[in-house]
Amino acid sequence: LAAQIRDTPDQQQLKEFPMKKSKLISTLFTTALALVAGFQLSTARAANPGVGEGKAIVVKVVGAASYVDSKGGDGALREGSVLRQGTSIITGSGASVTLDLGANGEALVVRENSTVSIDTLTLRDTGIEKSANTALDIKRGSVAFNVKKLSASSKYDVKTANGVAGIRGSSGIIFAVGIFQAFDGTILVRVQQVTATGA
Repeated sequence: LAAQIRDTPDQQQLKEFPMKKSKLISTLFTTALALVAGFQLSTARAANPGVGEGKAIVVKVVGAASYVDSKGGDGALREGSVLRQGTSIITGSGASVTLDLGANGEALVVRENSTVSIDTLTLRDTGIEKSANTALDIKRGSVAFNVKKLSASSKYDVKTANGVAGIRGSSGIIFAVGIFQAFDGTILVRVQQVTATGA
């Protein structure tokens, strides 16, 4: 029976993540993109000591996928693209985007026919503890995630139509309509209050 059990496509994609990440990192070190990203992060830290802006690196793109950033800029997503907070990711039919969030939560897969915004992506180093603050908003479709155990002061929240999921070291799938599926670990869901109006 055990030999017949196979991972779902999302689990397979999350398992491929370390290999894709390693290949991408070796490429990034040979480009000026890494220098630009480092300069931007240093500037953010200088403006607010101890607090830095995180980044999401595109590890894999399947099919047609695009982005819109906080300044209104847009374009097609490609492997190696660096996304910041305030960016929305849009995928079409049969498309997906795998992101490396680094200290902000490791692997995230934006699945097909989805629109997901990265509302918050920050890092804080108090000298005693390092913490990450990640907030995503699934406006349409779904995401698959694999988040390693975070520090006590870190947050990883995913907003949906019916509630906010708090991730604390687990993997699974979250749908925009408010359906939550955990492969392992637990998902803490805070249900939003719905106000009904009558005629």
